[in-house]
Amino acid sequence: GTLEVTQHLVLLAGLLLFPHRTLVAEERARFRLDAGLVLVAGFVLAFHFGLRASLLRPPVGPPELTIAQSVLDWLVLAAAAVGVLSKRDAAIRSTLAFLVAASLLYLYGNFTLTQMEQYHLGDAVDGLWFTAWVFRWVAARLAWHRYHEAGQPGDTAERGALAYRSGVFSYVMVVGASVLLTVQVIAGDRRFLPVLTSSAVLLVVLLFLRYVAELRENRLLLESRLAQESRFASLVQHSSDVIIIVGASGQVAYVSPAAERLFGPGAIQVGCRLSDSVLAGDLAALAPLAAPAPAAGGRLQSRMATTAGNWREVEIVWTDLRADPSVNGIVLNCRDVTERNELERQLHHAQKLEAVGHLAGGLAHDFNNVLTAIRGYTELLRDEIPPATRAAE
Repeated sequence: GTLEVTQHLVLLAGLLLFPHRTLVAEERARFRLDAGLVLVAGFVLAFHFGLRASLLRPPVGPPELTIAQSVLDWLVLAAAAVGVLSKRDAAIRSTLAFLVAASLLYLYGNFTLTQMEQYHLGDAVDGLWFTAWVFRWVAARLAWHRYHEAGQPGDTAERGALAYRSGVFSYVMVVGASVLLTVQVIAGDRRFLPVLTSSAVLLVVLLFLRYVAELRENRLLLESRLAQESRFASLVQHSSDVIIIVGASGQVAYVSPAAERLFGPGAIQVGCRLSDSVLAGDLAALAPLAAPAPAAGGRLQSRMATTAGNWREVEIVWTDLRADPSVNGIVLNCRDVTERNELERQLHHAQKLEAVGHLAGGLAHDFNNVLTAIRGYTELLRDEIPPATRAAE
């Protein structure tokens, strides 16, 4: 008995040393209620299969040791079960799930022993204890393989630290405890009924609070999502750029309100083909949008028609989101660059004129150098020629 108590204490200390996951404020209430459900359900299981069964038989040892063993059985079961909810590493949670199964088998083995008139080595109850130790060995081997042979403990820690999901495991524990309570009531066994009834009432209260907490968390999540969607819709509504979604068939599936301000009412409508609004000479630039396989996206320029009968030059940044079921199309972010391109053309024209001016100035300078030499020689020759001669003229 002393060795068994020592073993339970060492196991309990090891369970508490595993690192916990970090919970955000919205998840803490749900986790605490799940932990409460697991603790109460674990108490019902440990009490029914451990302490209750021991108290109904003549003690084979000191009563204090029997109570200590039952309390430790419950604490080990509860620590492993809460660990499945709270530990941050997926490998640790899998390990603790095996330890929960081992604790339940161990408890059921002790319960079976109390129902036997006489125990002999090799009885069926030994198989339960052996299976419990196999589960513990599997749990230890799983953790050892994950951290010593794989050598990548950080990956599962990061994956396990994402969102707190809970729910199913705590409900399984509650269902198990509820089945025990129901079976005992149906069987007419009223021994220790106040303790079990109090546990049942506490489970009902915790389940109700758990349901309220989940409703509150879902409401906050819905409000956050609606606010995010409203923010996104407002950004799209007031964006100066035109956002167009083109489906796989080449038809426009969505047009942002900015298209009406840029191209005029009805210039681009949902259901029409994008090529109908593009200048025929620029259709080749849109060829990447018609590729059957998803692409990485890119940037291009095109001219698009307005309801006034003229053309606007637009710069298009496109992203292929046909693989995204929420979009299922190619997103075009169109920006009007007509004025910018016109200013660039004027700048290029002015630069050309300036270059021509520099060239003309350089040529004039070169010609002046040659003419200066000619003029100098001419003046020297004129001084040597008589003024009345034709050569002087």
